[in-house]
Amino acid sequence: MSDQFTVTAELPCVQGHFPDSPIVPGAYLLSLVHQAFERRYPSGGMPQFSKVKFLGAVTPGDTVSIQWEDARWPKGKVQLQVAGECRLSANFTATSADSES
Repeated sequence: MSDQFTVTAELPCVQGHFPDSPIVPGAYLLSLVHQAFERRYPSGGMPQFSKVKFLGAVTPGDTVSIQWEDARWPKGKVQLQVAGECRLSANFTATSADSES
């Protein structure tokens, strides 16, 4: 299962980050991953992310796909992809194993 979102240039976090060559801040991307985790795993508790790697920029107008690998629940991996290219990868651990994938 994947989630998708498109970042608009009008978002306050994108304004001035960086002028003439805007990119979406990594902290904002991680907050979207956290929100998607809560929707996907409503009983999963607070996720702990580790080994977060930013592999490329996300720019306004990009459609981002969140790919989840959770076969080893409560541990798993998440990737943000733009046009099939990985822009962020991270491991996660759910704090509660009550949730099912």
